[in-house]
Amino acid sequence: MNKTKWETRLLGDICQIIAGGTPSRQEQKYYGGNIPWVKIGDMLQNPILETEECITEEGLKNSSAKLLPKGTILISIFATIGRTSVLGIDATTNQAIVGLILNKKDLIPSYLKYYLDHSINTLVQQSRGVAQNNINSKILKNLQLPIPPISIQGEIVAILDQADAIRKRRQQAIEELNNLIPATFYDMFGDPVSNSKDWKTVKLGNVTKINCPMVDPKEERYQDLLHIAPNNISKVTGEILPVNTAREDGLISGKFLFDEKCVLYSKIRPYLRKSALPDFVGLCSADMYPIHPSEDKMTREFLWTLLLSEAFLLYTQSLPSRASIPKLNRTELSNYDTILPPFSLQEAFSEKVKGILKLKAKYEHCTKEGEDLFNSLVQRAFKGEL
Repeated sequence: MNKTKWETRLLGDICQIIAGGTPSRQEQKYYGGNIPWVKIGDMLQNPILETEECITEEGLKNSSAKLLPKGTILISIFATIGRTSVLGIDATTNQAIVGLILNKKDLIPSYLKYYLDHSINTLVQQSRGVAQNNINSKILKNLQLPIPPISIQGEIVAILDQADAIRKRRQQAIEELNNLIPATFYDMFGDPVSNSKDWKTVKLGNVTKINCPMVDPKEERYQDLLHIAPNNISKVTGEILPVNTAREDGLISGKFLFDEKCVLYSKIRPYLRKSALPDFVGLCSADMYPIHPSEDKMTREFLWTLLLSEAFLLYTQSLPSRASIPKLNRTELSNYDTILPPFSLQEAFSEKVKGILKLKAKYEHCTKEGEDLFNSLVQRAFKGEL
């Protein structure tokens, strides 16, 4: 690609930057109409073809929102900063999102979207010091955009679209594997609530123990152990997110010392469904329970999937709330009436879970490599090196 033919323009010179708005929530007549109203959650789609909420014509007139045409590029400017998408329909947005309508006919919208994604770190850095670290219209207007001939824009978009499609297929495969574990559980054991397969039932406390010691993380022997807190666990899927050592986190208060035979469960906000299956010895927050299943009665994988299940969620929601931050105490955990299928069947389930998790780890490794490749392609694309 010959970059000598590329020009550089300010974003504000090549497109209209149109802020969104929110009709008053006190006026019911402003909502429930037929005008799609985009919120940040809707921007997980690309292109955006439908929205969670719609507003009425009266709602549009009585807010700062404007109707944006199909093809408008959207970027979120606060809350979740820098998320981008393209409208596949005529729609309006809330105030956390601005629409970019191109003035130039020789600029491909997808090219601009990719460049905005590429520039998000720059935009975020420039937003520091601005009220609430928001991206304001001045920052957007002054973003410099390299503009190659439209034929080269098309080549760049085609290459990045292909790489992006590969990324999305790998991520979709991971999501399908996440869904496969609970599906396998329900296929083998049925619904724990109705106990449709008429399994034996017991109190969870009769087949599990919380017997990990509380230790001082400041002691040298614990300093290099990994530390897991509730925010290090993905809700519903139970994935362990990146963690630090006790030393790196500067821990000073007592923590549970867990091992690879336990299941971790976050007792804070049980509706988030956070439970993990660690394969190492480490420390966990006192806001979590390190639970050991009885070796000859319940497998770790069965317990882990049970704690993540809709059935266990329903149980936690049935309990009386006594605090502003919901918590599940030990007695409530122990009193849960759980199904207890034959141990041999649980072992068969555990082997299937281990196989799924192994395959998921392989896909995640490939996804990481794909992300690195995609980011490299993006860097090269906007340097004119493809």
